[in-house]
Amino acid sequence: MADRRTSDELIEAIKSLAPGYYTERDGGDWYSLTAYHDRVAEDFARRDDARRCILWLAGEPMPDGWRITRVGGLSCDLDCGQGYRATIWTRSVAKAFPQRAAELVGNFS
Repeated sequence: MADRRTSDELIEAIKSLAPGYYTERDGGDWYSLTAYHDRVAEDFARRDDARRCILWLAGEPMPDGWRITRVGGLSCDLDCGQGYRATIWTRSVAKAFPQRAAELVGNFS
């Protein structure tokens, strides 16, 4: 089932699962950041997808239709249905979400 939460509901979920994490952009695509301002993912056309990525990294199930297409030591490619790949920064994820990083390397490589 598709994630139909509103932007406000996604923000509240982030506050609960990953306090201090947020999304931002510098005029281009959206990116996902840790509470310490490290990028864990980027290249999202939609801000809510950047928020969903934070929630997935924090332990929620991967949203329907999303898939990892490539795993590397530095980065992973995420197909989230926007027509081009988003990037997940493997090393940053390992620091912020070690369980998810282990799953990425173990299950998708």
